[in-house]
Amino acid sequence: MADEPALTTANDHDQDAMLVMADDTRFSKDEMVACSECNRKNPPNRLACLYCGAGLDIAEIRSDIAKITFQRPEPWEDGFTIAYVGSQDLSIETIESAAKILQLELETFAQLLSPRMPVPIIYLKSLAEAQVLASQLSEIGFGCAVVGDDLLTPRRPPTRLRSLEFSDKGAVFLDFNTNLRFEFSYGDKLLLIAGSICKTRSETTVKRSKRKLKVTDSAESISDEMVVDIYPPSDVFGFRVRSSGFDFSCLEDQMQPLTAENMRVLLETLRSSFPSSVLVNVYRTVKPQLEEIWPIDHENQSSNVSRGTFGGVRVERVIVADNTTQFTRFSRLQRHLL
Repeated sequence: MADEPALTTANDHDQDAMLVMADDTRFSKDEMVACSECNRKNPPNRLACLYCGAGLDIAEIRSDIAKITFQRPEPWEDGFTIAYVGSQDLSIETIESAAKILQLELETFAQLLSPRMPVPIIYLKSLAEAQVLASQLSEIGFGCAVVGDDLLTPRRPPTRLRSLEFSDKGAVFLDFNTNLRFEFSYGDKLLLIAGSICKTRSETTVKRSKRKLKVTDSAESISDEMVVDIYPPSDVFGFRVRSSGFDFSCLEDQMQPLTAENMRVLLETLRSSFPSSVLVNVYRTVKPQLEEIWPIDHENQSSNVSRGTFGGVRVERVIVADNTTQFTRFSRLQRHLL
């Protein structure tokens, strides 16, 4: 007769939990943190309940010994960004200590901070972990803030503009799709974020025969479009000028034959027309480091399977890499921290 499986009891579960806690430093009863969901006691270095998985009260967690997993959200999930606020100079000792806390490579981290503007330094799935790390960074004098994707709404791009109209008193922004008009006075303080939208399209054809795969054809195309995001006061979503499809006739006699030059002139015109405007032009500088924090989107646009003329199976696949969400997230971060 086969042995029957042993029954699992509540006491067995508690014993398993104690085994998991065996690696933890021993804490006094007064230091243990009660879970608000199941009311069981947890070590003060845990961010989630050992028994039910619910988040523990951050105020009762010891941030100096908290266990951080550094887990990032999946592409379809919202996450939490810890951002350097860019408001003070940092000593090399502070930068080294911050890199150690965040477990980041020092040289890359220092390059990311070099513009002295608000930039993301780490992207996490857990709000609790982000808050604990931000607390540790603040203790060493590293100014930072935790910003959630629910605030940045990176998948909702700014309103695209068709053109601008300049008058004696202000400027009118024309919506690309609806031709709605938005009027702003030259006394308004605009925030201008310069950057680019880059899309890479990769097409690959693979032949599969006799359990072997062979790439028979591949091609890659890249488009790099200059953009400027504009945030008037009290506007959290903003407007976007894309170099393609924009009517630069508003520049009149300053209009240039090249699109890149027209974008440069447009920026200069906006800055001179709105004297209190602020320009952020560091996206291209920090973009290589941003790839490690906010990965760009990759979309499998099409996949086709067919039989080859001389046998075997042909698989054709098109993948598009797009940094639109990344740039929008960066743009909105400036909007909220500057």
